[in-house]
Amino acid sequence: MKKGIVFVLIFFAAVADICIYRNQWLYNRAKKMTNLADKARILEKASGGIFSNESVYFELGNAYFDLGMLNLEDRNRSLSFFQKSAESYNRSIAMNPASPFVHFLFARTLAHMEYFKESRWPRSFTEYKKAARLTGHHSQIHYDVIQVFLYRWKSLDDNEKRFAVNTLRDVLKEGWRGKLNTVLQIWDLTVRDEEILRSVLPVNANVYREAARFLGERSHPVPFRHELLVGAENLDFDEVQSLHDMGVREYQYYQIDEAVAHFLSALNIIKRIRFYDIFQDEEVIDRIKYKNLKRSLHLNLAKCLIEQGKGLESVSPHVMSYLDLTNQQHEISELISYLESRRFIPEKLDPDFKDLDRLAFQIHLYFKNNRYRDIVSLGNLMGKSLVVVSDQKKEEYVEILLLLGESYQKVDYIFEAARFLEVAFEADKNNLKTLLNLRDNYKFLNMSDKLQEVNAQIEKLVFPGEMDYKKRIIKKRRNFVQKMLFEGEKKVFHIEFKSEDLNETPLVSICFNGMVAWEDYIEDGKVTLVLDTIQGENILEINSVNIPVELEKISVYQSAENVSSN
Repeated sequence: MKKGIVFVLIFFAAVADICIYRNQWLYNRAKKMTNLADKARILEKASGGIFSNESVYFELGNAYFDLGMLNLEDRNRSLSFFQKSAESYNRSIAMNPASPFVHFLFARTLAHMEYFKESRWPRSFTEYKKAARLTGHHSQIHYDVIQVFLYRWKSLDDNEKRFAVNTLRDVLKEGWRGKLNTVLQIWDLTVRDEEILRSVLPVNANVYREAARFLGERSHPVPFRHELLVGAENLDFDEVQSLHDMGVREYQYYQIDEAVAHFLSALNIIKRIRFYDIFQDEEVIDRIKYKNLKRSLHLNLAKCLIEQGKGLESVSPHVMSYLDLTNQQHEISELISYLESRRFIPEKLDPDFKDLDRLAFQIHLYFKNNRYRDIVSLGNLMGKSLVVVSDQKKEEYVEILLLLGESYQKVDYIFEAARFLEVAFEADKNNLKTLLNLRDNYKFLNMSDKLQEVNAQIEKLVFPGEMDYKKRIIKKRRNFVQKMLFEGEKKVFHIEFKSEDLNETPLVSICFNGMVAWEDYIEDGKVTLVLDTIQGENILEINSVNIPVELEKISVYQSAENVSSN
């Protein structure tokens, strides 16, 4: 009896093995086939019996779905294939209900059947939600589900919309790169609800900027774009503060390389801040904190570079930037003492004029520290010496002469100041700062002929009252940059544009000296701004955000405030 039972069990095990082997052989054979009808026929054979598996039904569902797509022109035939596809996916799910991929493809089939008003199956959204919930960390399924939900946004009920929003938030939080632009495009086509977009965007400066760029290019109202840009700049400022603090700690523990990396990163980020909060009711970034932070970054970076053994070429730009941002005499004195202790500069002004770079650097430090008499003493030595300067060092030589002239002015040696300034003028007739100092000297000395000559030269250099830019096309996402020399007064800028696209109003952004001055849609093609200029070079940037525009003319007038003050 026992032998008979064992024999029967062995027999059934052998039959099972044969059936499983047969089904697997048919499955593997079907996988290699390109003819969909033959593939479905072979898979139908493999799906028969009790020994079939979920993979067979999964592939069968795929085959029937593809056949349905190929026969869309024949409604009944296509629907029949979709029904068979749905049945196959459903049987695969019955064997493995935890597979998000099968749920997703099942939902895709149901979505196509819904176009044929097929009602015996559950709504495709139910299966899409199951796929999203089962996917775990697999963000691609989440992403694919969200695209479906966004495309069919208007047909969703409130619960489905909430689910879509929460899932989209998770998708973008997991990784927005490569996905954000597609999401924004679908949102623009179907949803266009600012509150929803606001709620799903990750708190990330790059995300906010990308979304703001998209909104501008699609000509959405500017307030939401400005809100995103303000948010991006606020996050940037927080990151700069964090990088600065890390760099300071590393510098204190003499981890110089790490500190340099953090300071450089912070300076690269802070350049992106254009202060879009001018378009809001309150100031988001404190201007004093911004200035102090930028000043500290340049100072600490300069010290780190010196500790690394870097030369004047690397260190000088950061020291100069620091000096431009401070007038605190005790801080400048501390910096000079530090540079002297590191033997980066001599303890006194060196009358040896062979190293003009370092001499100009040190004189600039002394000038900012109000050490005018030390500079004047050097000027007296220089007046008695023969200084030979190559063309390559002309800029440094002019800078030294200018600082000498200004120092003589500070101690009321007006005639002597004119002597150095005139030499500087002969070396470089296009240095506006030299010309402005000479003008002040000639006014004081009542030298009308020379004053007239200087004024004529200044008039040639400063930006003319009007400049035409016929056929100057500013393409979308491109900046037009105009450098301008001014004396440092308040000016009125009148800028005229012409749109190439008569069906769309251009959105134009205007920045002046690194700060946004105006951004809006140009209804009549004209923008008028009153701006504070700085003495010397000023930079006007014009960016076309959504469509190409033609810049026609820039006119600059004296501000009424300047006239009244005179």
